[in-house]
Amino acid sequence: MSKRSSPGSDDDSPGASADEPLYSKRRLVEFEPVRICSVSGTSDIDAKVLAVQHYKLSERFRLKERQTTQLQHRVEQLESRQAQDDAMMCTINRFWNLFDENVRTLLQRFDAETAVEGEIKMECEETKSFLAKLAHWDDGETEEKLKQRVEFSRRAISKLIQVFDHITQRNGKIAEMIASCSTADESPDDGASTSDGRPTVNAMLVKRNAELSEENI
Repeated sequence: MSKRSSPGSDDDSPGASADEPLYSKRRLVEFEPVRICSVSGTSDIDAKVLAVQHYKLSERFRLKERQTTQLQHRVEQLESRQAQDDAMMCTINRFWNLFDENVRTLLQRFDAETAVEGEIKMECEETKSFLAKLAHWDDGETEEKLKQRVEFSRRAISKLIQVFDHITQRNGKIAEMIASCSTADESPDDGASTSDGRPTVNAMLVKRNAELSEENI
């Protein structure tokens, strides 16, 4: 009696031929082996945890060090810039005070004792402590004080220019008077000598100079 073959063992069965494409389409996935440190007890686990924590803390510490170095470098730059600004302000203030003092000296030399010249004396006393007061002023006060000082210097220069204009006009009038008197002395109307006309010219010049001086004051 012949044995009947089972359906799963028959090589020519349609089920076996249908499974072959499925096996060929499968992909092999390989996983990397995971290395697990060997530990002998809880003490080893605690040591490993402490090592990881120590590494993280060291990374944070190095980051803080880099940030601290950058901040120190920035502070040094700001301090250097502040020192340069202070030196520049001192230089500007020193030459500005010298300028105001020279203007006051010129006004005194030309005998122009006016309200502006009196203000210059008061301003010179105030500008000596200008930098000391500047440290206690805010931005609005600093701008207002600088505007006042610029306006004062402008008025002083205007007064100085006015004095120069008066002097120029006076010199021009004196020159015209001398020229007119010289022409009158040289005219042959009365036949008088030049020596006879000199006292008259000198007297006229002295009188005219006194009048112009009074007008200038």
